[in-house]
Amino acid sequence: MEVRKVQESAGTFFISLPKPWILRNNVTKGSTLVLLERADGSLNITPGYRIEKNLEAATLEFSPLIEREIISKYMLGFDLITVSSRDRLKSEDLEHLKAVTRRLIGLEIVEENSRTVKLQCLLEPTAFPPERILRREYLLVASMHRDLILCLSERDVHLADAIVKRDDEVDRLYFLLVRILRTIIRHPAMSEELHFPPIDCLDYRLVASFIEAIADQLVGIAEQVSPRLPSAPDPFLDSLQDLLSETFKLHEEAIHSFLSKEFKQANKVRERRQVLSERLRSLEAKIAELPLQEFLYAFTILSSLARILDYVVDIADMVP
Repeated sequence: MEVRKVQESAGTFFISLPKPWILRNNVTKGSTLVLLERADGSLNITPGYRIEKNLEAATLEFSPLIEREIISKYMLGFDLITVSSRDRLKSEDLEHLKAVTRRLIGLEIVEENSRTVKLQCLLEPTAFPPERILRREYLLVASMHRDLILCLSERDVHLADAIVKRDDEVDRLYFLLVRILRTIIRHPAMSEELHFPPIDCLDYRLVASFIEAIADQLVGIAEQVSPRLPSAPDPFLDSLQDLLSETFKLHEEAIHSFLSKEFKQANKVRERRQVLSERLRSLEAKIAELPLQEFLYAFTILSSLARILDYVVDIADMVP
């Protein structure tokens, strides 16, 4: 921390800026600085984000882990990602890189040759308010949840398969939201432009991860039940359908309570969790009498449902 005295000249008040900060941020004569007054009266000074934004670049060596590395750099907010290889890239390597870019909203291949592929994120961050992305992610997962209930009701295999395929879009939205939230933390000017306080970034990141985790569990259940849907009536699947319907209502209320900051509604979610947990335990007791293979099948599904219930309550717990 540095303490500096305010100077005055011809009615203008000013202070000098720390030289190490000037050098780190490449501030020169004529540079634009953004001054933001906080609610507590403090003043934040940052290099102009919109006007003088420097594209952040990263270079990666092609490897079996390249997909994970690209996603990581994307979520960290890098604008330019160069993938290089000592050897000539094979056609399947290029196809793999193209498949990765399709998983990340706004990322495009802008240049490629036999040993190098350059990716660039073409998004304007301020066009994607975090609340809008979170709502879209939730609505997509909610549609998966509803369709899972419907596919159990109608024993529709095709609907179960569609649920599994929709998970990729949930991942795309999650990756985008993490990128936007990290950009807000690193660039306070963007926080002001989006009217989104940095203090909310952690809460949104956690809730987004809970929603994405719910999608993964729904996919797991859909994959488990899909082979058995065309078979004869199954009392277990009927009970599962009923529990999924109740969990869906709870999921809906938890998201609403988080976005509207309704503590009383969030508390109701926590209270109703006890009722559903008891029904879940009751069903677990019934399947204990099934043959081993049937028991393992049913127990795997109920375990996924229990985790969904936990994630729903975790979302409600984020309401202060």
